[in-house]
Amino acid sequence: ADGTDFHQGLARLHYPFTRRLWAGLEVPFYQDRGGSSDFGDITLNTQVMLAETRNLSLNAGVGWRLPTGSASFGNEVFAAQPQLN
Repeated sequence: ADGTDFHQGLARLHYPFTRRLWAGLEVPFYQDRGGSSDFGDITLNTQVMLAETRNLSLNAGVGWRLPTGSASFGNEVFAAQPQLN
């Protein structure tokens, strides 16, 4: 952003294909004090459960950041963000 005060929100949707495989979509949005609003870069997430015990689960995935946001709220770069949790 350009340094002005703004509010940020995140719309998130997750869809389980199976018990061990799911995908998601994240869309950040912003509104400044003047009331104008815009969107940031959309992220598509894929996750797979690698291992599961009674007390622990291990998941791996990739977040695909798509340069769909405005120039002021996006980074204009396609990026893959690996995750392990």
